Parts: sequence; structure tokens; C-alpha cells
Amino acid sequence: MRVADIIVVNNLKRAWEFLCEHVDEAVDWSFVSHYNTIIGIGSIANPDKLRTIPVRIGGTDWTPNVPTIESARACIGDASLLHDPESRAVVIFLAISRGQWFANGNKRTLLMVANHCLINAGVGIFSVAPRVEARFYTAFACVL
Repeated sequence: MRVADIIVVNNLKRAWEFLCEHVDEAVDWSFVSHYNTIIGIGSIANPDKLRTIPVRIGGTDWTPNVPTIESARACIGDASLLHDPESRAVVIFLAISRGQWFANGNKRTLLMVANHCLINAGVGIFSVAPRVEARFYTAFACVL
């Protein structure tokens, strides 16, 4: 196992510990930002900072706007108004994924945030089984 892989695993462990410590609190911008910080320690330049340059999402024609704190907060705020916790988690998951809010670590961040929303509501965890992972990401890319 490479050192970079060990760092990723340790950071995910820390992110799950953070989730467990704050599971009773609703997700807001500070949580999203902090998850990206935890996930990026030692592996991402400027974790928790919004992306400031244009990007493209591989396999699609989608080019997301450069995010702002205001637009990120608005997405989270709109999602928090949804009564169904699964819808809330999916909307935030898709907003971060589609918007590519951070320069790096978006997938790990959005998975932690979606899980925080679901566990906070007592629903369970968001997980894609390895046997359907390719199909999930293909369908997901079509949404973008």
C-alpha cells in the first residue's frame, strides 16, 4: 500500500469520527467545508477552499460554474428545507458533485455529507455496492 493510500484511509477514518461526534447536528456549510478539510489533510492543497478555476467533468459535456460560498450555502439551505432525509442527502450529494465545489476531494466529501444527512435522520448510510458501482457511475454521469 502506498503512503498516499494510507493518508486517504486515515483521513476517511477521521471524517467518520467527526461524523459520529456531530451526528446530532444538521449539515450546513461549515460541516461541508470541514469534511473537505479532514479528507484533504496531507493530500490536497488548500483543503476546505472552494474551487477558483474552471473545470470539466470527465465523460460529460458539463462545465460547472465556479462556486461561491453564497451559492454553496444556498444549495445546502434549499436542501435542508426538504422533509424527506433521503431526498435531502441526494440533493446535497448531487449539488456538490455537479458543482465540483472543491479543487479536490469532492467525491469523498459528498459521500461524507450525504451519510451525515442520512445518519442524522436515522435512515442509515449511503453506499454503492461494488457489483453495481460501474452502472451507478454511468447513470450518474448521464444526470450531469
